[in-house]
Amino acid sequence: MNGKIRVIVALSGGIDSSVSALLLKSLSLPLDIRAVFMHNWDEILDDGNTRRCPTASRDYHDALQTANSLNIPISTVDFTKEYWTRVFEPMVHSLDAGNTPNPDVGCNRYIKFGALTDLLLKKSCSSEAATRNLIMERINDLTKDCETNFLERLKSRIANEKLLVSKNPVPLSSIIGNADFVVTGHYARIGTDYNNKPTLMRAFDTKKDQSYFLSNVSRNVLRNAIFPLGSLPKSRVKQIAQDSGLLSHLSKKRESMGICFVEPSKRFGDFMGEYLEDRPGKFVSLDDGVVKGKHTGFFKYTIGQCARISGESEKWFVAAKDSQTSNIFVVPG
Repeated sequence: MNGKIRVIVALSGGIDSSVSALLLKSLSLPLDIRAVFMHNWDEILDDGNTRRCPTASRDYHDALQTANSLNIPISTVDFTKEYWTRVFEPMVHSLDAGNTPNPDVGCNRYIKFGALTDLLLKKSCSSEAATRNLIMERINDLTKDCETNFLERLKSRIANEKLLVSKNPVPLSSIIGNADFVVTGHYARIGTDYNNKPTLMRAFDTKKDQSYFLSNVSRNVLRNAIFPLGSLPKSRVKQIAQDSGLLSHLSKKRESMGICFVEPSKRFGDFMGEYLEDRPGKFVSLDDGVVKGKHTGFFKYTIGQCARISGESEKWFVAAKDSQTSNIFVVPG
C-alpha cells in the first residue's frame, strides 16, 4: 500500500454507516478518511416551494455529529434532481402500472453507486481487491468478540489529534474525483469470481443481508466499494456503537425501516396519493371471479398484502392486479 488511501464514507446519520466510519478510523493503516452526506429529497409545500424534509434534517444533524465525534471532515452533496428523475419518477410509473417497485434498489444503483461514485472516485484506480481485502481483514481482526481495546485506543487517538473538522461541513470540491473507495453501511460482502472480477455476496448476518438491494449495482463500481459491516452481526454493530461512547447521539435512534422520503407519521399509500390518482376498483376473487368488495386506490395494494375487505370475516390477500380495470384479485388465506 503506497501512500495514503482516500476512503469516503457515505454517512446517512444512522448507526450502520456511523459504525462503518468508526471501524475505518480504528485501523492502523494509512487511510485518509472523509465523509459525505447525501441530500436526496425535498418536501413540496402547498405553495409549490420546497423545503428539506424533517427526517433528512434530523439525519444530517446526526451525520454531522458522528463526523465531529470521530474527527472526520464531512461534506454534503445534493442529489435531489437525480433522485427524482432516476428513482422516484420510475417508481411512480411502476406503481401506476400495478407493479411493486423497490426504490432502494434504484437508489443504490443510480444514486449511491451511480451519481455519488461518479462524482467521488478517481478515474483510474489500481489494486482495489488487494487493498479492500486488507482493510476488511483488519476490521475482522478488530471486531472479534474478545477484542474491545481498540475502542479505548481510538478514543485516545482522537483526543490527541489535531481537530480536522468544525460544526460546518467542508467544501464538496475537496473530495471530488480523488477517492480510492466509497464506503457504506450496507450488510453485504464483496468477493471475486473465477475471473478475478468483483462479485456481490450475502452478509454474514442473513437476517440483515442487503445484497438484494445492491443486486443492480455495476461490478465496475463494486471494485471501489467497501462494506465494513458485511461480516458482522447487527448485535455486534450495536454493541460497538454503545461501547465506543462516541456515538451516544444515536443511542435512542430507531432503525430506519421505511422509505427514506416518507415521513414515519405518514402512510405510504397516503403519501403516494399526492402523486397518483386514487383509481378505485373492485376486489375480485381469483378463484371464481366473484366480486368481494371495493377499494379506493389501486396503487395502495401490493402482491401478498392483506386486502382487508369490508364485511368479510375471512382474511383475503392480494394475488394479482389489473392495471386496465383497476381491479385487484384476491385469494383467501
